[in-house]
Amino acid sequence: MRAVLFLLLLSFLIPFNANSQSNDTTSIKSLLKEISSLQSIHSDKFPDGGFPSYRKYQFKNSYKPDYNFFYTALILFNLQRYRNFLSDDEKTYVDQIKEKALPYFEIFKSKLHANRYNFWQKNPPVIFPNGGWLNWFNKTSALADDIDDCSMAMLVIGPKDSSLNDLKKNFLAYRNGNYKTTKSFYKKYQSLPVYSTWLGKAMPIEIDLCVLSNVMMMNSALSLPMTKTDTASLDLIIDMIKVNKHITASKYVSSNYENPATIIYHIARLMTYTDYVPLLKMKPLLVTQARKLLLKAHYSLEKLLLSNALLQLGENDIDKLTLSEKQLQRNDYPYFVANMASVLSNPYKQIFSALKLGRFSYYSYPFNLSLLFENKIWRERVKN
Repeated sequence: MRAVLFLLLLSFLIPFNANSQSNDTTSIKSLLKEISSLQSIHSDKFPDGGFPSYRKYQFKNSYKPDYNFFYTALILFNLQRYRNFLSDDEKTYVDQIKEKALPYFEIFKSKLHANRYNFWQKNPPVIFPNGGWLNWFNKTSALADDIDDCSMAMLVIGPKDSSLNDLKKNFLAYRNGNYKTTKSFYKKYQSLPVYSTWLGKAMPIEIDLCVLSNVMMMNSALSLPMTKTDTASLDLIIDMIKVNKHITASKYVSSNYENPATIIYHIARLMTYTDYVPLLKMKPLLVTQARKLLLKAHYSLEKLLLSNALLQLGENDIDKLTLSEKQLQRNDYPYFVANMASVLSNPYKQIFSALKLGRFSYYSYPFNLSLLFENKIWRERVKN
């Protein structure tokens, strides 16, 4: 792990080019058309069927193309989730996007474990796509599969066979307290049997509120039976909300997403799926927190995430956002962060996180558009 961290700190980056379109995005149909136009075809940086995303090392100003499973899955999830609210013409765009994405997803799929997916390409392994000399280490430093990507895969693709319960058992096998316990979270929860992000014995136990939210969203959406680990994971989210840690210590409780607005968005989205009463009772508190954050939000994507969160929490009286393409093309607020310090034990996690060593920000314009699509769906077609 130290070797990987060292390699990350030496990474060289090339200039960023979003290669964006200039189509109208004022209607739901035009948004879908714009998103569809950004899906990769015959690109030398992105395999066909994927959507462009970019990474930036903390101490550099330029971005590198980074093709991965995650952002394309997120975009497809945002589109598919609201399919019942679309016209036939609009559904055609979503269906075509999925059809093109399915072959792309295959390069991230595990050959050994049914329904497991990786953030980066597995067949063959590639770390830091377009990373130059870093790609010499593709086989020796490949990341383990993770439950975040696997959860999104089940939501957008569905299981390839009948072994969805086996995937859940796989998640449970790597939970905190089984092979090892967390050394990078609050001591009070050191033995709590919650899910860990990574599916690998060599990987440390990493607890992330947004990752837990995504796994529990999958669990509810696919009607999987509840386990003690599910309950413990939901209760941990509740505990963090009660003591405000998702706001005051957001980088600590969610190293991969970092920002309070993003964490609140994940939890609000989960609340539209779950029937877990103790979590649903947190809705008024979450609304209050989201409204306060929205009043002082500086970034367009931050405002969009908070607006979407409030809409999903049943709040219809929030001001309508007017966001231009130019605003959504800005890369000043990362939705997702690759933070190598997240795998370190305390106190090194806090030290390296504060120094922002080994930190990469991720940006995807088509993903931002998919959030704008979600916002329009809730305002124009979903009845709370």
